[in-house]
Amino acid sequence: MGSFSRTTPAPASLRLVIGTEDREVASLDEAMGFLHEQDADALGEFLLSGLDADAPEALFAFRNRLEMMRAAL
Repeated sequence: MGSFSRTTPAPASLRLVIGTEDREVASLDEAMGFLHEQDADALGEFLLSGLDADAPEALFAFRNRLEMMRAAL
């Protein structure tokens, strides 16, 4: 029989969308650079709080937090 795993591999890159701008990012540094270009530094710092930037799933967690903020607003 096969095995079953609930873990999914971390994506190599993600597409972030803010307003009408979008960017494909492959790291938290690139994501923060994109937020800086959109004058959203404070949002980026808030979303990064509590994240381990070295963890393989950090970029995915960052995007999930951004999506939760978008849904809340």
